[in-house]
Amino acid sequence: MTATISTQGQMQQALEQLARLYEALAAMRREIEPANPRNFAVLAEGHLEEIRRLQQELDEYAARLAGAEPLARK
Repeated sequence: MTATISTQGQMQQALEQLARLYEALAAMRREIEPANPRNFAVLAEGHLEEIRRLQQELDEYAARLAGAEPLARK
């Protein structure tokens, strides 16, 4: 995966987006999971994938700043 974060501003945007994704996930968990855990799991998939993608980009950016190789993700 090629990193798309190349500036401090982009890093800040990614962090803000992560926060919004976690907030949305928490809201879905409160509102949907108690009544329908299966629907919650399905709806959460997209959020979780985007969280993983953003975290990977942040890890790669941080590694470039530190002059190291990013950690391999499985």
